[in-house]
Amino acid sequence: MIIKRREFIQVGSLATASFFVPKFLKAFETGKAVPPGNKVVVILLLSGGNDGLNTVIPVRNDIYYRSRPKLGIEKTKALSITDEVGLHPELTAFAESLERWNLHNHPFYQAWSAGTLPVSALTEYARDWGSFVRVIDQGWETVGQREYAAEERVHAELWDDFAGALGTQAVDAASIPALAQLRATAERLFTAGVPSALGALYAFETQQPGTSKSKLDGLRAHYSLESKAEYYFAIHQNDFAEAEWIAGQIAGLNEGDRKIAESACEELCHALWDGLSGIYDEDCAAA
Repeated sequence: MIIKRREFIQVGSLATASFFVPKFLKAFETGKAVPPGNKVVVILLLSGGNDGLNTVIPVRNDIYYRSRPKLGIEKTKALSITDEVGLHPELTAFAESLERWNLHNHPFYQAWSAGTLPVSALTEYARDWGSFVRVIDQGWETVGQREYAAEERVHAELWDDFAGALGTQAVDAASIPALAQLRATAERLFTAGVPSALGALYAFETQQPGTSKSKLDGLRAHYSLESKAEYYFAIHQNDFAEAEWIAGQIAGLNEGDRKIAESACEELCHALWDGLSGIYDEDCAAA
């Protein structure tokens, strides 16, 4: 039997949901509660769903598993990003992009952590990577998070402190081609609509805490710089909230928008990796 959508809502949905109707809807129980010709508001109360902590999973956090003995995602099932966090098993495409272009594994950051990165490369990084840092707020504006966008503009000022400690200034127009391309790619993805902005932000913000910690440790262990060089990385090393918020939004996207987010995530992951390669190839590879 073919049933029209309107008939299904009027007869099927409201009938089967009658046992769970909130008290304020009791007035509509009688058959003639709404006179013919008038409009009806249908309210659906949905329970459950995924959230940020079950999307970006703190796999080494005992509090998470104690608080969610049944809902928590097992570490063995989470898609590993770092030693500290993993992704929900259904976010395979995002995990593959993050694993393929995991910035923590890039030779540039490995050299930084080991103290073998030349100061000249660190200086170029501070100058040209700053061109990317200056446009992150655009992504947050696109997804409607003005508070986060304002924070990113403050963080860009902290990046300027990092650059200043190295005797340089962050620029809008990077001189290294790969970093100029990174900024152009980021601006395009950050402003191409909500799904694209979410995917691009996710590519960066998910990796930000881990890379910030390793860079901070490297600065303190191997480079004698003013304390202001550390501020940007110190504030981001434990900042998981932004990635968790983004993940929660991605989890609620429909299939089509999810594909857009996945593509944007992959593209920016690649551009971030290539940006580091642009500096490394110029200053470090020959050495």
